[in-house]
Amino acid sequence: MSARGVVLLVEDDDALREAFVGALGEGGFRVASVPDGRAAIRWLGEHIRPALILLDLWLPGMDGWELREEIARHAHLRDIPIIVVTAVPNQTAELLDVRAVLEKPVTVPQLLETVTRFI
Repeated sequence: MSARGVVLLVEDDDALREAFVGALGEGGFRVASVPDGRAAIRWLGEHIRPALILLDLWLPGMDGWELREEIARHAHLRDIPIIVVTAVPNQTAELLDVRAVLEKPVTVPQLLETVTRFI
């Protein structure tokens, strides 16, 4: 594992998930990716604690809002930095109780700078 730890990417769009994994990997991050909130909960229960979570809001099944609430219920998870990456307008870090919000489309430099800031 890299010294920076693992970034857990929760994104249902296959092409975007692949692009983010590639960009983060090029930036020196180790990335685990899952397509929805339920898969993220399973991943969190089965693996080491990630250094950061990148979270889409519109997800099938358990959406990003529900996942954020579920994470907040667990003392050992609630302080993991979460960055929301969304096309939903007017979302703020304060409103969502996360570290940052990136509005899609996101540039690679914007993504890497924001992730680096919170790891």
